[in-house]
Amino acid sequence: MHLVKRTSRLKKVGLGILVVLAVVLYQSNKDRLALAISMTQAQSNKLVRDFKKAQKNQLSALSHRNKMSLKEMKISQSARKKEWEQKEKEARHLFFKEHQTGPERRQYIKDFLERRQVMVNVHKEELAQLKRENEVRRKTLIDAQKSNLADFMEALKRGETPSQSLWPAPGQ
Repeated sequence: MHLVKRTSRLKKVGLGILVVLAVVLYQSNKDRLALAISMTQAQSNKLVRDFKKAQKNQLSALSHRNKMSLKEMKISQSARKKEWEQKEKEARHLFFKEHQTGPERRQYIKDFLERRQVMVNVHKEELAQLKRENEVRRKTLIDAQKSNLADFMEALKRGETPSQSLWPAPGQ
């Protein structure tokens, strides 16, 4: 009997300890819950920073691609112009050998200058067209980024994880 009283007392003490432990765990979980909420806010802030940085990098990459395409166009045009001038020089020398009089030469030079001006105008128009296309791509990207950022922020305000489709694609 003495042994039975002792075990029941231990059970009561053990039960009391369990109640105390439950209260302590509840209190610590409440603190952890508050910590988890603040971590979620910190994580969402980090997500927003990372998202904006990714968008900035995407815009920077587009700008770089646009600059490179413009540079390639200028190099291509320069090469075409040199080739054209070389052919015209050969044709001019041949024409001048065959036509010794001044009026024919003057007319040939006028025609040559007109042909060159047409070529220069075509090159200018090509560059202007490329610049317009690049600007349209840039504005389209900026508009898409604004829309994606608004959707991203809205998802965070709802307490959801934003969709991966809102993030800029890698390599763009």
